[in-house]
Amino acid sequence: MDAAALAAELAALRCRMEELRRNAAADSARLRRQVEDLQAALAERDRGLAMQRETLEEAGHLAGRLQAATDRLEQLVTARIASLEESEGQFRTAFDRSVIGMAQADAQSFRLLRVNARFCRITGYTEAELLGGMTLSDLVHSGDRARDLRRFRAATAGRDAGTIETRCMRKDGSVIHVQMDCVLAEAAPGHPARFYAVLQDITERRATAERQALLAREVDHRAKNLLAVMQSIIRLTHAPDLRSYIRAIDGRISAVARAHSLLAAERWRHARLRRLVQEELAPYGAAAERIQTDGPDLLLLPDAVQALGMALHELATNAAKYGALSVLGGALSITWGLAEAEGLLKLRWQERGGPLVKRPGARRGFGSRVIAATIKEQLGGQVAMAWETAGLRCDIAIPISRAIPGRRGLLPR
Repeated sequence: MDAAALAAELAALRCRMEELRRNAAADSARLRRQVEDLQAALAERDRGLAMQRETLEEAGHLAGRLQAATDRLEQLVTARIASLEESEGQFRTAFDRSVIGMAQADAQSFRLLRVNARFCRITGYTEAELLGGMTLSDLVHSGDRARDLRRFRAATAGRDAGTIETRCMRKDGSVIHVQMDCVLAEAAPGHPARFYAVLQDITERRATAERQALLAREVDHRAKNLLAVMQSIIRLTHAPDLRSYIRAIDGRISAVARAHSLLAAERWRHARLRRLVQEELAPYGAAAERIQTDGPDLLLLPDAVQALGMALHELATNAAKYGALSVLGGALSITWGLAEAEGLLKLRWQERGGPLVKRPGARRGFGSRVIAATIKEQLGGQVAMAWETAGLRCDIAIPISRAIPGRRGLLPR
């Protein structure tokens, strides 16, 4: 081979090698780029996996916290349910066993939904009867119903109905006085409101208050009457000297005091006539065997007790000074009874065996004016005195209506 051909082939070989070098460089660059892309992809994948791991870890932590919160919530709900059940049980016990009447009613119609035993006893109805369609208004007396219904509605409207004192009709038809306190209980969303009524029977309390008021009026009347009696005693008492005057006044005031003691023992309602006679004759116990009393066991009204007490005191004082009780041989008889046909209570004071009475009227100054004033002026009665030779006889007649309480004064002996 000649040199030219060899040079040409060598040049061609160099060109081929250069082309191969360029191709190899290009392939190397491409491969390098592919590796870099692959490395970038792998790095991105690793970052994604790391983020996923972090997310999963965070989700795990969140799930743990969520589970803990769920467990706590369940505990709270369980505790709340238990508390509500306990409160409901306590309310049920307090409601059912309360010593005052309690009722639950619909806030619109006031139809009874629940009542306790005390409410049933107050109204006289059974629980089944009350919950069978009755309303609170059905229990109120017809004369108070319209007024009380307005108060019920005021309570449901959120206004204070206050404490209601009204009349209640029991099942047996009797009327009692009750005190009712009403309140509206707001309900949970979706549930109707409830109307509660607390009922107390105040019939006896009202009666006691009325009795106290009556007693206060009676005490006032008695005080004024006592002052009038004292004035009468002072005005009608006469004596020859101061000592005799004081003794006479003291005796008459003591007679009034004894009558008051008898009345006070019976709360100023009445006193027994037999006991009144015994009290006024008690100072003369030494002559007890010579004193006879006879008559039914009568109750006397307060005015009659005071008037008859004063009259008996005057008669006994006179008998001890001038009459049958002033001598050993004297005797005294006191009898009484009811003359129904005449409408009179009659009492006779009969002395025998005392000093001789020479002429009628010789002893009229011993207190007859006091007797006449008390019996006639206070009771509208009559007094008849006879100064008989055997002894004084005094007949006292008093209208039964002024002396005997309610026609029930006559008691079995």
